[in-house]
Amino acid sequence: MIRGMHPKFLTCLATVLVLGQAEAALLVYEGFDGYGAAGAVIGTPVPNANTLGLDKTIAYRATNWRNAAGLTFGALQTSGGAVAYDAANATYLSTKLDLNGNPGTTSSFTGTLYGSYLVNITSVGSDLGGNGVQTRVSEAFNSSLNSHFFSDADTRNATSLNPAVGYGGTVTTTNSPLVASTTYLMISRFTNVGTTLGGGVTGVGSLFVLTEAQFANMLLQPNWELYLDNPSTTVGTGAGQIYGRANTAATTTAFNGFNDDLYLHFLAVANGVFDEFRYGDSLVSVLPIPEPGRGLLMMIGLSGVFLRRRR
Repeated sequence: MIRGMHPKFLTCLATVLVLGQAEAALLVYEGFDGYGAAGAVIGTPVPNANTLGLDKTIAYRATNWRNAAGLTFGALQTSGGAVAYDAANATYLSTKLDLNGNPGTTSSFTGTLYGSYLVNITSVGSDLGGNGVQTRVSEAFNSSLNSHFFSDADTRNATSLNPAVGYGGTVTTTNSPLVASTTYLMISRFTNVGTTLGGGVTGVGSLFVLTEAQFANMLLQPNWELYLDNPSTTVGTGAGQIYGRANTAATTTAFNGFNDDLYLHFLAVANGVFDEFRYGDSLVSVLPIPEPGRGLLMMIGLSGVFLRRRR
């Protein structure tokens, strides 16, 4: 067994990872793999065979975005591609949601929606106006009409250059601007999606920003979500902390839908790279660990059970 880890703790860890993965459902995935060689202009391809939950008949709005080498992030499962954006030319990528894989029918999601993506910004610190590096869901293919579920790596407005989360029109920033040329994991969570808000029912949006070392430490916790939410998990740069945290609330139903009538946008006005975008119905679904790693953790947990029984 791993020295210094209690058998009971290892058992809990293995149980969370193995059972959690079996119950999790990934709703949307775009790893930006298979769109061409690194450095080539994407142009306007449709989402390809590597894409999940997006309408493959609707082209991306991607004239000035380029393919890039994929980002990596510790144990997180990643693909080979990524997308690079350029401050001088890039607009946002946009495509239609297709949650059931059938563009001819409409499906929707109700419950708590989780999201994640990797980002590495190569220039940070100047106000370029508007929301700078973000993902969002919108009612329009080519505009920000009625946008919601914001997960910002950099808000880039006059008052803040920090990561932020938005549920409908309400946006809350962190106090943790990203460091240039460093890869971060952006985790978002939106409660009561697709339900009627108001009358005491609130939709809460949360954002958690992690460095690679912090992600590795989170994986060792028996309950990842409780660890991220816990006030005792402080904000900072240490491996035992999280880099940023923000929460916001919505009380009206106007902007809390997640269905096939909506569009997914990737927006940027800064140099850098987006990769490994996911939406799912659980935290585990948007933070997949490859099979060898999960198997090892399961073996560690089983060894913990065996050792405990021998005592």
